[in-house]
Amino acid sequence: MTQLINFIRGDRSQEGTPGFRIRGAHVLGDIVNSRPALAGPSNEGWARLALADGGGATYNTYIDGPKLTRDEVIYVGSNDGMLHGFNADTGVEIMAYIPYAVQTKLGALANPVFQHEAFVDGQVTIGDAYNGSWKTVLVGSLGAGGRGIYALDVTNPANPGVLWDFSFEDDPELGFTFGQPIITRLGDGTWVAIFGNGYGGASGQAYLYVRELFTGAQLAKIALGNPGANGLSGASALLEPVNPNFLTRIYAGDLNGTMW
Repeated sequence: MTQLINFIRGDRSQEGTPGFRIRGAHVLGDIVNSRPALAGPSNEGWARLALADGGGATYNTYIDGPKLTRDEVIYVGSNDGMLHGFNADTGVEIMAYIPYAVQTKLGALANPVFQHEAFVDGQVTIGDAYNGSWKTVLVGSLGAGGRGIYALDVTNPANPGVLWDFSFEDDPELGFTFGQPIITRLGDGTWVAIFGNGYGGASGQAYLYVRELFTGAQLAKIALGNPGANGLSGASALLEPVNPNFLTRIYAGDLNGTMW
C-alpha cells in the first residue's frame, strides 16, 4: 500500500516492477473535462453586506490584505486521481487532494495494463464566504470519475484544509455530478454549497442538495420530478437583483426534460 501511495504521489522508483506500470515523460494525469479555476485577488462585492448580516464591514480588509498578498493558485481536477493546485506565476504544484469517492479505484492507475478512466474530472468553484472571518472556499465535483462532492478551505494556499467530503456512501442518491457547484449565501446569512445529484443515483430520482458550506451539514434535499432513470443536472443561481447579497432562485434541468 505504501508503494502504491508513493506511486500516486509521483514517485517513479517502482515503475516497471511487478504491479506498477511505466508512465510517460510526465506523472501528471490528463486533464480533460475539469476547467481550471483561479484563486486570485478578485472582489466579489460582499462589502455591501451589513455588519449585522455577517462580515460586510471587514470584507474590504480581507481583499486588500490576505487575499491580495497571497499567491495566486490555479486549481484543476486530473485523471490521476487528484485535484491539483499550481502556483499561477511559477507553475509549481503546491498541493493535491484525493477525494474520498475515487480512493478505492486508485490501484488501477498503477496497473501495467492500465485502461484509461476518469477520476477527478469535474468542475471546481471558488468563492469567498464568512465564518467569523473571511475565507476562500473551493467546492469540487468529480464528473464521470466518481459520485462525490468535496469542499476545501484554500484561504492559505500553503496550508489548505478539508472542510467536508460527501460521497455516495453518505447518500446513495448522489450520482455522477457534471455541473459546477454553487457557492452562495441564503437570505438568513447561511453560506451554502448547492448542486444537483447528477446521474446514476440509487433510485433514479432527481435531487437538489443544499449543504452548509463550512460543515457540510445537509440543509435541504429536494426531490424533483419522477424517479426512475432521472437525475438533476448542474444548477444555476440567481441572486437578489437590486442588492445581490443572497440567493433568490435556483434553476436546473433533469433527465426527463424538465427545467426546474
